[in-house]
Amino acid sequence: VYKYVGSVQCGGGGTPLSAMMRQLSKGGIPVFDVSCGTDGKMYTAVCGAADGRIGIFDVAEAKLPAAAALGYTPLRNLPGASKTVCPKAP
Repeated sequence: VYKYVGSVQCGGGGTPLSAMMRQLSKGGIPVFDVSCGTDGKMYTAVCGAADGRIGIFDVAEAKLPAAAALGYTPLRNLPGASKTVCPKAP
């Protein structure tokens, strides 16, 4: 599953993947692996605009409805997505 991090161009920010993992765990959804990624869409280069960064989480298929209730979407619904190197924290 994936969820947008909420970061922006020139400013970064957004929700840390560790916080997203805690949200899933508190929802009774074990996370088997976590990765950073991008949604594969093109964005106009403008400071403050969305940057397409996503958090990617491997969870059991049976837990997809619970993850969806927390705002996560199956990664297969975002065909252009790809895993990336996670940015270093400041």
